[in-house]
Parts: sequence; structure tokens; C-alpha cells
Amino acid sequence: MTDITLSKKIERLVDTLICAGCNIQAVGSRYCLDEPEDELRLEAVHALLSAFGPRDHLVAEISDCLRRMGRVVEIRPDPEQ
Repeated sequence: MTDITLSKKIERLVDTLICAGCNIQAVGSRYCLDEPEDELRLEAVHALLSAFGPRDHLVAEISDCLRRMGRVVEIRPDPEQ
């Protein structure tokens, strides 16, 4: 699989998760996925993620995709530390 194909596959995954009601954001160099509360949507999300397969090795690429979309939670250092 080429990088372009993988990038498109990740973009489709992220777009589909958002359409399914997930709040997915890049956080630091990783990402956070907040699943929908609706049971039917939740089942659809679980089926989608299962069909996509393992994502552990794609954390950076998914985070980059989310950053390009502007879906970012910036982490600022605590000034007290």
C-alpha cells in the first residue's frame, strides 16, 4: 500500500467517524476518540473500527490528518511546574 493510499484510507476513516457522531481530536502527538452515546451509532463505530483493523502503528498519521482538518486540542504546559 502506498503512502497516498494509506493517507486517503485514514482520511476516510476520520470522516466516517465524525459522520457517525464521534468527536475525534488530535491531542499532543496522539489522538482521542470520544464515541457516540447512541447505541446504534456506537455499534456502527465499533464495526467500522473493527473493519479498519489495528491502528496502533498509525497514531502519528491519524494525528497528522486531524491536525490538517483543524481538529486539535492544544496542550499547554502548566506554568506552576
